[in-house]
Order: sequence, then structure tokens, then C-alpha cells
Amino acid sequence: MPKFQFKLETLLNMRLGRRDQCRQALATILSHDAELAAQMQRVVQQRLGQLQELRDLNSSRSMNIDATAARRYYAGQLTSEIAGIEHQQSLVAEQLEICRQTLVKADQDVKALENLKEKQQAEFMQLQEQRAQRELEDSWSATNRDEVPLC
Repeated sequence: MPKFQFKLETLLNMRLGRRDQCRQALATILSHDAELAAQMQRVVQQRLGQLQELRDLNSSRSMNIDATAARRYYAGQLTSEIAGIEHQQSLVAEQLEICRQTLVKADQDVKALENLKEKQQAEFMQLQEQRAQRELEDSWSATNRDEVPLC
């Protein structure tokens, strides 16, 4: 009995590889996004700490101008850093959307070929069963052809 061989197996394997690459790219982008979120949280906490220290310095009786100026400058630097991280996050969000769309398309391509393979395999199996049944009937009729009914 011949074995089923999908004629587009190479194309299916290529599309599976492409889908896997898209998944890896998506995982990398998601990891980068998580790193940016963690970095954003750290910087925001640092900025809040600087602002709290600035409030504490302003509320004390003796005002230290140098310390206040240093806190304001550093809080400004952290604000700039937050803006940079937000920009990076927007770029990552765009990359993420493109990658997701590419992954959906790659997954659809794979599903289409897998469905075609399943359909062709089912047709092949049905054809093989019909051939086997026909061979069985032919061999049965060949062995029983010589027999004469007793009626």
C-alpha cells in the first residue's frame, strides 16, 4: 500500500519556519516592551523621589539652594528620560502591531496548507480503501467463479 505524500510539504515546512520566526520576533518585541515598562517605572519612582526630596528641602527652615537646584536639575533630567522612554514605547508598540499582523498572516498561510494536506490525505485514504475493497472483491470473485451454485 503506497504511503501518502503531500506534494506541498516543502512549502508547508517553509511557512511553518516563517511562522516560528514571527513568533520569535514577537517574543523579542514583547520582552523589549516589558524592559521599557520596568525602566519607565524605575525612572518615574526616581523622579517622584527627587520631587519629594525637593518638597522636603523647601519645607525646612533653612533652604539649601545648591541641593534644591541639584534636585530640580535631576528631576528635569528624569523627565527628559521619561519622554525618551515613552517615545521608545510608541515605536515598540508600532513594531508589535506589525509583528502581530505578520504572525496572523503567517498562521493563516500555515492553516490553509494544513487543511489542504488533511483534505488530500483523507481523499488518499478513501481511494486506498476503495482500491483495497475492489481488490478483495476481485479476488473473491476469482476464487468463487469456478464454484457452481447448488440450487
